[in-house]
Amino acid sequence: YEKLKTLYKDSFKRDLEADLLPPLPTGLPSWVSEIKTVEDYLNRLPPIKRQEVEMAFQAGTIELFTPTVDLELIRHISPDGYLRSYWFSFRQLAPMDAKRLLALPIGNSAEYISKLVVKRGIPVLRGKVASQVGQQDFGPYATGGGEQVFILRELWENDDLVKLLEGPIPNLLK
Repeated sequence: YEKLKTLYKDSFKRDLEADLLPPLPTGLPSWVSEIKTVEDYLNRLPPIKRQEVEMAFQAGTIELFTPTVDLELIRHISPDGYLRSYWFSFRQLAPMDAKRLLALPIGNSAEYISKLVVKRGIPVLRGKVASQVGQQDFGPYATGGGEQVFILRELWENDDLVKLLEGPIPNLLK
């Protein structure tokens, strides 16, 4: 009886929470519902891009994450950097911390940021940044260790799914 009571209570709570959530964004590609694992997500990439993505994460840290609420993300960029792209972080970091923890390439000063919002229900990959020290276009500072987010191009190019809030704006953190 107690087990049934707990199951009923948990089911009621889930139904109530689902009723309170805003609707999923419009324009959600039908294939998104088929992504259930990291492997499903990575299979959407061409082999060269997939290898790049896998090497950008520390081994064993990649997770599929589908937010249940809209998710604000930060992109650390140079003055002429792309406001949107594949890579984001959950929080703003000072430029030198961003270069180190996010293992940014030599050409990215991280002196500016852009802020974006990922609509709920949009799957992303998240995990720890792998060191890029010794890799072409990266300096000795690019040790990684921070947390990063990767979003498929088909998703971040769609303004209904990943919306630019503001940017470029100066990164005033020191």
